[in-house]
Amino acid sequence: MDVVGRIISQGELLSRNAESDIYLSRYLGRDVIVKKRVRKPYRDPALDTRLRILRTYREANILYQSYKNGIPVPRLYFANLKLTAIVYSFIQGITLSSYLLENPPDNSIPYLREMGRVIGRLHSIEVVHGDPHPANFIISEDRLFVIDFGLAFISSSIKDQVYDLDVVYRSLYSLIPRYANSYFDAFLNGYQETYYNSDEAIKLHSKVARMGRYHERG
Repeated sequence: MDVVGRIISQGELLSRNAESDIYLSRYLGRDVIVKKRVRKPYRDPALDTRLRILRTYREANILYQSYKNGIPVPRLYFANLKLTAIVYSFIQGITLSSYLLENPPDNSIPYLREMGRVIGRLHSIEVVHGDPHPANFIISEDRLFVIDFGLAFISSSIKDQVYDLDVVYRSLYSLIPRYANSYFDAFLNGYQETYYNSDEAIKLHSKVARMGRYHERG
């Protein structure tokens, strides 16, 4: 049995989604997540293999580059492109979305500002997260980590970066509409602290928000 198979066999299935199976297990004495991209029977086999390898490589590379640049993300242990699997550290904590629903604004706003700082730092190294919903941020020992880079990609385009801002904007209004305005303002304040081109991104997003939806990405 290969290393990935052994790690999976010692763990438990956490979730199964359209792209991958997610397992919680142990590796080198630590809790880890194994993300294994699965075959799609409706796709041409050769195309399916190429897509899974490409997406596995891209996610692993983005995790590595983000961690190397000091951004609070899970630590990548290794990737197996042949098996289209990556193994990275498990972040124990509460999701930011759960925290926002359970706590008043005075407690929540500092985390929204930190969320903005994290996204700003990602954009500064040309990483677009792709799905920066509060559910993809974990509060662990008072630190805020960003997880789930399955939709992430590399881009210096302001238009692509604004897509991230719009996901945050819409997710806050969906999750907790009563405080969405102040929470998004706090997020943008943090974003401006860490991203040199934040003013241009925020200006473009204000146009997007007035339209009511984001028409396209990329």
